[in-house]
Amino acid sequence: MRRWSVVALGLGVLLPGPLWAYGFCSEPSAPDVPNGSYAEDYQMDRARREIEEYLDDVAEYKACLIRAMRETDAEAEGIIDEWNTSVRRYNSR
Repeated sequence: MRRWSVVALGLGVLLPGPLWAYGFCSEPSAPDVPNGSYAEDYQMDRARREIEEYLDDVAEYKACLIRAMRETDAEAEGIIDEWNTSVRRYNSR
């Protein structure tokens, strides 16, 4: 996952906000949690590792969404500024 994050981050710089978010912010799949009443030690250990990895992936996913929202907000502000400039030019004719 970490290798892909670096690649995604590198490519994300080159892509517009919404496309970047759609292409690279993927929600992680939750791991299976074993039934503690019947699970063996190795199953509990594996589940603990998978859950720790899942929590790391969730943090990365949330950070990705925040970056995408910020980029989308900046893009929207740019459109608003462009619109306001166009309206001022129109009204000054």
